[in-house]
Amino acid sequence: MALRLTEAGVPVAAGSGSLLVCDARRLGSLYKRLIDRLVIPDTAQQARAANVADPGAAFHPWYPVLLIGGDKAALYERALIGDIVHKRRNLSDPSWLLRVGLFLEFLTCLGVVEAVKDEVGDLLTPAEREAFDHSPLFAPIRRRINPDAWREVWKLRQIVFPHVGHPRTGPVSAKNLLAKRRATLMFLEVHHDDLKQAIELAGPNHHNAQETWQRVFRDAERAVLRQTPDAFPELAFLPAKVREFVLWHRCGQLGLERALGVPSPITRLLGDQDGLFASACAQYRRSMNAVADWANQRALMDHTGAECVPPDASLLETRIARPTQVAMLQRRDGYEESASTSPSSCPTRTSDRGPCTHGDPRAHPPLRGRRLTPGGEAVLPLERCAAACSPA
Repeated sequence: MALRLTEAGVPVAAGSGSLLVCDARRLGSLYKRLIDRLVIPDTAQQARAANVADPGAAFHPWYPVLLIGGDKAALYERALIGDIVHKRRNLSDPSWLLRVGLFLEFLTCLGVVEAVKDEVGDLLTPAEREAFDHSPLFAPIRRRINPDAWREVWKLRQIVFPHVGHPRTGPVSAKNLLAKRRATLMFLEVHHDDLKQAIELAGPNHHNAQETWQRVFRDAERAVLRQTPDAFPELAFLPAKVREFVLWHRCGQLGLERALGVPSPITRLLGDQDGLFASACAQYRRSMNAVADWANQRALMDHTGAECVPPDASLLETRIARPTQVAMLQRRDGYEESASTSPSSCPTRTSDRGPCTHGDPRAHPPLRGRRLTPGGEAVLPLERCAAACSPA
């Protein structure tokens, strides 16, 4: 797009720029395509090979990260439309976030498409294939995708079906949770390598990248909280106390399983490692900070402090350490303050008490419709936690 200023027909000034036009409502649609055209057929194929009934795509090791990634994109869409259309100003630079999110989705999903093409066929339509292979608009993306890395992640797609000697969680073995964890961590590692490329394509942001980065991180946390019941259906087959352990255990806090009465076969199977929420929060924050440092060294982003996303920018960490400040983070991100922002509205742990190794949570008076954390706090069930973290 070019603009020229003339006086009496004589050019006196000129300028040019570019205009990015996209349909923000389709953010996340490529992640859904990977579920529909890759994960669902592969789940059925694995079930046939194992001579068992198809358990459904939700038990596939790739399902959680794609479902949560799509939901995170939906939260971006909400924020972008709120700022660009409704002028809510919850984002300091919505256009930069739009470019980063758009390029990231293209890089990751097209990288996966190229990685599995020879094995499962082309996931693009003929028109899409023609555009991707030959359009100059896709040239920067073609140069940056990494199919080899995605082939390694695709190797971690094996569902762990039931077998003798291990507990079941519905149609799969309890070890399927570990398979999902391994696949998710490796997926995020390659995904965040794509994120570095997306930042390069989006261009530098030296003024408000840190605030945007922290918002991106909190939306990822919200997506985990909102989608955990659907992303990990295995949890529904676990006893409540075992589910508590799987979700909230912190590495090194020995004795929690005894306080909760968790059966020893489960603890031997899962080992002394962070539970789902702690692992997701810590790993994602560590990875986001690594990408921010990489971008800072290349003058693509800037941030103050030792970490771009410190612990106090985390919703989960804030609920643990300073629950009264959760409402502030919610309002900053454009979520209405309501009863859902009270400390008891999402699963919470208190780090200052440590594991509950003295006394039994069952000794507390019963609370209707609620459950107890290892620290003894009353919290709402996970399903209501997901609703509490949904957009107002």
